[in-house]
Amino acid sequence: MSDKIRKIRGTNFTKEEELLLLEEVDKEKLIVECKITNKTSSIEKEQAWTRIACRFNSRNLECRSIDQLKSKYDNLKSKARKVVANKRAFLKGTGGGPCTCGDGFDPIIESILKIINIKTVVGHTSKFDSADYDWKEHDIPLLPGHSSTSPIPVREPLLCITGSSSGTGKNESTSNDWSHYVPKKLKEPISKKLRPSVTNPVTTAKAEYYNLKTKYLKLVIEEPLRKEETEKKEEQRRQEEHTKKKNKIFKASYRRASKERRDGEKGRTTTSGRTHKKNVIIRFANSRNE
Repeated sequence: MSDKIRKIRGTNFTKEEELLLLEEVDKEKLIVECKITNKTSSIEKEQAWTRIACRFNSRNLECRSIDQLKSKYDNLKSKARKVVANKRAFLKGTGGGPCTCGDGFDPIIESILKIINIKTVVGHTSKFDSADYDWKEHDIPLLPGHSSTSPIPVREPLLCITGSSSGTGKNESTSNDWSHYVPKKLKEPISKKLRPSVTNPVTTAKAEYYNLKTKYLKLVIEEPLRKEETEKKEEQRRQEEHTKKKNKIFKASYRRASKERRDGEKGRTTTSGRTHKKNVIIRFANSRNE
């Protein structure tokens, strides 16, 4: 806890400060309550809150930071939404009893509701999916040419589809004989967008020529690069093999030299002992001769 910097808590906002804050926010509500979230709107909102803080602090005794004003404004909006939600829940509730949400006039809540978009508080009311809506009063036509009070015509089932028709476009035949029909007659014609396009042979030949030319140019350009890359890899492989052989020969020669050195040290010890014995014998022989 000693390493962490403790956050200094400011004094509580008074009612006068809350009303002053809402008064200053009301001047910038078109920017502060804008729902667009991009770089330009963010910059404009920061500038608007800077202006609000300057005007607020110039008229207030205690200086408040921008973060404190933003936090307080968000808390006031949450409080207003809760109050409205409680009142709506009480009005739709059953069981009677006194209102528990309070009926007194709160100027702070009223000021908040004037600033924010009221649809974010009460939501949208549907005209069509509501039991309180009177269809007969408004007489909204359910079908073209029919009112809500007139009966809806029921379409009779179509018994037969035939190709023979009069000038008015109505079917004249009512027979149920489907023996002369084939599946092709029941299919709708293919739209122009789905029809296979007729290609021009010259265009096709040109496209094939350019495709082959592109492939040839790619081969011409990429072949030298491929050869150069292959040569580099081969040279690298040769150098690695040469280095391996060199290291192997060096290790073998080092082992041989070490062995010879050890053998030389052993031989030198034996030779020095023999030489000393021989010198003693020679000295003894010389002394007898004298």
